[in-house]
Amino acid sequence: MLVTIPHKELIVASVLEGFSYLITRMRTETSSFFADSDQQVYEENAQVRWKAKLQKENSMKTSTKDQVEGSFHEIKGKVKEAAGKLSDNQNLEDEGLGEKITGKVQKKVGQVEKVLEK
Repeated sequence: MLVTIPHKELIVASVLEGFSYLITRMRTETSSFFADSDQQVYEENAQVRWKAKLQKENSMKTSTKDQVEGSFHEIKGKVKEAAGKLSDNQNLEDEGLGEKITGKVQKKVGQVEKVLEK
């Protein structure tokens, strides 16, 4: 017995349209999945490169850092001391003197560390 399906062209067309929709959706989802994955890999690589760069920049020895920071504080203290003298501000002058002495001590600590490293 042969069964006739009314409007079989419409049914076939709607099935094909459904498959077309599914295929299109799968393509966009997989392409966005791979794009997200590529972006994540790129960001991870960028983080690794950034960490390596920071490690390279921060490879200065602690003794050298102490000497540099000590010199910085010594100069900063001298400037504060001079500004305190010019403005007749005893507190600023004392603060500058203290920072200058702290800088000298830190500088000497760095020099001693450098000698002990060798």
